[in-house]
Amino acid sequence: YLPILIFLGIAAVISVGAIAASYIAAHFASHRDAELRDLDNQVDPYLPVLAAVRLLARIQEKATKVRSYPKLGMLALKLLEPTVRRFFNRGTREKVSGAMRAAGATGRLMELLAAADDQRIVENDARRYQFAVMEFRDLQNRLSRLAMDNTNRAAISRELGAQVASVLSGMLSTVALLGIVLVAFLTSA
Repeated sequence: YLPILIFLGIAAVISVGAIAASYIAAHFASHRDAELRDLDNQVDPYLPVLAAVRLLARIQEKATKVRSYPKLGMLALKLLEPTVRRFFNRGTREKVSGAMRAAGATGRLMELLAAADDQRIVENDARRYQFAVMEFRDLQNRLSRLAMDNTNRAAISRELGAQVASVLSGMLSTVALLGIVLVAFLTSA
């Protein structure tokens, strides 16, 4: 079954996902889980490809534990290459892509999936992206406030000048009032 897949094209492997799903459903009763649902996922474009390769990897692990298929690994690598685009960080993309190339050359699909779909890396990349988005919004808000302050500089200086003048006149009137009270107190005694 697997040697035939080596010579198939990329489009054929996607349709093989349904064949692999039926094969796994018939022969590997313990493996009827999320991969079968993910084959028909319409929301995330990468999940059906990952699920198809995951099903093929399970067949490979159960059927041929000794022999690896480098051509199948390279074909699966071509299928999984677009999944690298889901990473936001360019360095993460390059790191995952390099790990996928190395794993694809071995012909072991489980190693290739481990490199392409490491949830820890996916979640870390998403978390760093969300942090960068929040930081970007904060910087944009600061820049817009600076731009508004720059255009309203005259109004701000008038308002600040009025506040300073009010404080100074209050202090001077308090000192003058204290002086008058002190002089009145000293002259009356």
